Amino acid sequence: MLPPELFNQPFLVIQISNGYCCLPLVGGTTWSIGRSGDNNLVLPDLLISRHHAILQYNEDGGFYLLDLISTNGSFVNGIRAIVPVRLRHGDRIKFGNTNLAFCCLSTNLVLDATSTQDTSNLPTTTRCVWRLASVIVVELRNLTLLTQQIDKQVLAAALATWCREIANIITSLGGLVEKNVGNEVGVIKAIWFHRYHGTNKEDIIRVFQAISAINKRTIKFNQELSLPFPFRIKAGINTGYGIVDNIRRGESLYYLSLEPTFNAASLLASATQKIGCDLALAESTYKYLSMLNNLESIFQQYTVNLKEYNNPVVTYAGLFADIDKFVKSISSPSRAHHGTRVVID
Repeated sequence: MLPPELFNQPFLVIQISNGYCCLPLVGGTTWSIGRSGDNNLVLPDLLISRHHAILQYNEDGGFYLLDLISTNGSFVNGIRAIVPVRLRHGDRIKFGNTNLAFCCLSTNLVLDATSTQDTSNLPTTTRCVWRLASVIVVELRNLTLLTQQIDKQVLAAALATWCREIANIITSLGGLVEKNVGNEVGVIKAIWFHRYHGTNKEDIIRVFQAISAINKRTIKFNQELSLPFPFRIKAGINTGYGIVDNIRRGESLYYLSLEPTFNAASLLASATQKIGCDLALAESTYKYLSMLNNLESIFQQYTVNLKEYNNPVVTYAGLFADIDKFVKSISSPSRAHHGTRVVID
């Protein structure tokens, strides 16, 4: 039988080997769930990630489950939670082999506007928010040839310098350089978080200014080093939503849920060789360019088959020479934005 005090507050019921235990959802707005000991709810299940999910109370009066890109996923009523899911009384939740239930027997939530609970010490900002972002994946087009024809130490030094200078361009234009590229040599990934859900002209201009500047710097870089085979780049741009941690700034959970967006941008970059272009845009990115003029003269529509996609994908692609003209036509004098800190409006 449930403790009587739980009937007037929301709580999680966790199934354990000898019955159940309860986690009252009071005294805060965010509860972290995972295998690591620094979570609010620690679950010793090997199929659960160290930081698996977050349960968050939002200003609209609802409780939302956010999966933190866990290895094995979070499920609500048998459906994988790809986006934040608003929980209802009786919802069944599963992490790994662990079963839980969300209970909210009272309609008067302890954190709503009529509550008598002292919330003076609670965070004034929402822990995790959805933000629209555009991502760029830049890859060296002829890396295999470079590794075969250039001394390894010379190439390694050149790559390190190139990556550092490209990163400087990205951050000077308000972007974030993705650090987790694994073993991908000659690959740069960058993110621009938009200030508005529908993005605006200034936001999108910075992304294309970066692409233009990266290509120009790569050409100049070749001239300075006089490599026997010059660096040549290809790029893909995609736009989508990601989860931004609004509190743990500068840590590994600063932004989440952008892997699919990056993956699509990388596949589009790879498709440029087949369609004979330098830069390929996702259909979602092109949609946000609709506020600008002369798009048809710069970007041509193609249909491409991408790995991991069951159906052909529409992309809009162009050459760097045309991108340079496009950037020049849409840009207005403005000071560059330095630093990598994202400010949540």
